[in-house]
Amino acid sequence: PRDLLPEDLPTSIKCVFIVFYTVIMLLSVFGNLFVIIVIAVNVKMRTVTNTFLVSLAVSDLLIAALNMPLQLKYYVQNEWSLGSEMCKFTKYMQGVTIVASILTLSGIAIDRYYAICNPLRARHVHTAQRAMVLISVFWASAFIVLCPQLTIQRIEPLISFDAEGRMRLAYVCVEFIFDARLAVTYTLFHYIVLYLGPVLIMFITYGKISYTLWRRGPIGETPDNQRDLDRRTREKKKIIRMLMVIVGLFALSWFPFFTSQVYLVFHSSYSNPMHGPTGLRIVLALFQLIGYSNCCINPIVYCFLNESFQQRFLTT
Repeated sequence: PRDLLPEDLPTSIKCVFIVFYTVIMLLSVFGNLFVIIVIAVNVKMRTVTNTFLVSLAVSDLLIAALNMPLQLKYYVQNEWSLGSEMCKFTKYMQGVTIVASILTLSGIAIDRYYAICNPLRARHVHTAQRAMVLISVFWASAFIVLCPQLTIQRIEPLISFDAEGRMRLAYVCVEFIFDARLAVTYTLFHYIVLYLGPVLIMFITYGKISYTLWRRGPIGETPDNQRDLDRRTREKKKIIRMLMVIVGLFALSWFPFFTSQVYLVFHSSYSNPMHGPTGLRIVLALFQLIGYSNCCINPIVYCFLNESFQQRFLTT
């Protein structure tokens, strides 16, 4: 190795990361576990939409339990001490869970579109069994699509000096693609196909759903039917608002991280963030933290925007 291990992040920055990571991890683990338990033990909560929400909760739980502790350890120690296989595994699982979340959110949007904009067809596709099949396909697709991550992720040796000035080897966990054009293609594929594209499709889908739902006047032949239709329409609007908030927060939370990866691949001198200046490393670590914060947001959204969850949270 010819490169030196960059100096530690400032102690104050490390302390801030430790506090925020700990809070987000605790909220994510307990919040998402509670979501899974609430839906599992309440038969009335086992709707198609909530089946998808369980998949989201599992994804967030995996990130909080597997990725966040190791990422925090990496920032605090300023080196990767867990070996090559764990380096590959943690980055692979981070990608899998993010892609599974994006696909699940897309599945929810499509399901809601058929339920509201094409209800006749929805009778054949809007079932919990089909939702489970779709979720299985989403997760399998995420595991397959992210397989290249297992080959391009590696540990890189750098020269470091201990407190007494003795030289030693330290390792960092980095993504390495030998061909610059291939690296650009791979990064843009992730950004456009696995993040930006699905997010745009979801916003368009919810736009169509909102237009259909808000412009549709109540129909019915009797006052009782009219009142019942009004009630069901209000409930649908509340669910759509909640889902749009979830998609919006997901897109905003991960936007800095995904965009920074595109920036790095076009600036070859910073292709390995560990070789960049301290300021850049702090910013990239902050973007990662903002993305991770999404893991604890959904249970909070459910509590504020979903009356059924509010009631079940209080009684479970």
